[in-house]
Amino acid sequence: MSEKEEGKVHRIVLTEALSIADTIAPSTIQSALKATGSLAQYDQYYAEALGTVERAAQAGSMNPHDISMIKETLRNWRRLSEDYHNKIIDLTKEEKPEKLIDIKQEIDEHIPSQRRMIHNMYEKIVGTTTWNKLIGFFDVSSSNKEETAFFKGKSHQALVELLVEWIETIDKEKVFGNIIHGPREAGLDVIVQVSSGYKPKFGIQIKNNEDIEAKDFALRLKAQITESKKHKIQGLIIFLAADMTENSVESKIVSILSDISQMDDPFVKAIAPERAMTIISKVI
Repeated sequence: MSEKEEGKVHRIVLTEALSIADTIAPSTIQSALKATGSLAQYDQYYAEALGTVERAAQAGSMNPHDISMIKETLRNWRRLSEDYHNKIIDLTKEEKPEKLIDIKQEIDEHIPSQRRMIHNMYEKIVGTTTWNKLIGFFDVSSSNKEETAFFKGKSHQALVELLVEWIETIDKEKVFGNIIHGPREAGLDVIVQVSSGYKPKFGIQIKNNEDIEAKDFALRLKAQITESKKHKIQGLIIFLAADMTENSVESKIVSILSDISQMDDPFVKAIAPERAMTIISKVI
């Protein structure tokens, strides 16, 4: 078998073997295949994948068991890809192309389950890390209570437009390239989606004075939180755009913030009116 034919076989079969990683870093895999095809290229990918996991671990956004399971899966993937790589090289050197068919069948049996496992874990990592990035934007200082009087009488639509403008302004790296406002899906006012690769979505519910003054506000909000989990979003932000100078509104806000805190649910993040005011003040 000529060197050119050998390279072609490597590319075709290794592409199949390494497709389990395509959902994580296709550009890395493609660059590896276009290069020498040496294991050093896959070691580089492996290091990048582990680096992503380590960053998620350092952020404290995933529990130790999940981190250990992901690392072990990546190590298994590394051993599997190395095994296939060596088998293909040996068969190529022995000029036994018919045996490559057996390797292909073996790959077809192993790859789907590996791909699903890697893909599910990758979605979890990306969903968690981008969720942390998004809620990090909302980690701002608090305005004075008196300043929240700005929210009195403000319509839903006006607040949605201001919040979307703020997200587009603060997202300097354009991580969240797809911002949809007004979908009213599961009570969501804004959907924020990551712009490239696997594209997790996050929802934002905006609650203005009119919403909060309703007698059944707390019950409706809790029902909406439960309902939103049925949709394909990885996190929910409750943006409380309320006038805290009104005693009745302030009392409800304090109560709902306490309820959400006691849920201890990483899926839900509530933004208090004082912080909401700091955010909106950037775009008015």
